[in-house]
Amino acid sequence: MGRSVLSLRDRDREGCLLESRTRGYPLHTTASDALLTATNDAIARVEAAVHRSVDAGDPNSDAMWNWTGGGERYDRRRHWWTDHHDQFAAALL
Repeated sequence: MGRSVLSLRDRDREGCLLESRTRGYPLHTTASDALLTATNDAIARVEAAVHRSVDAGDPNSDAMWNWTGGGERYDRRRHWWTDHHDQFAAALL
């Protein structure tokens, strides 16, 4: 599974990193499921934590939120992961 298969752009580094880590380390089904579940959870938890900081009025979080693209960044990440989840699951086998 390479960049051309997933149509990754340079900014899709999270996908590239996960792909490079899993390519050489095939996992058993239980471990693959655990990795995918952990990734789903991590995406949701990071987004929730950032939203809490911004909603609480933390000026540093607010500045970072605006500098990195705000909610659109997290929407893009969530959509990307949803669109590519099954490909990663297949690659882990």
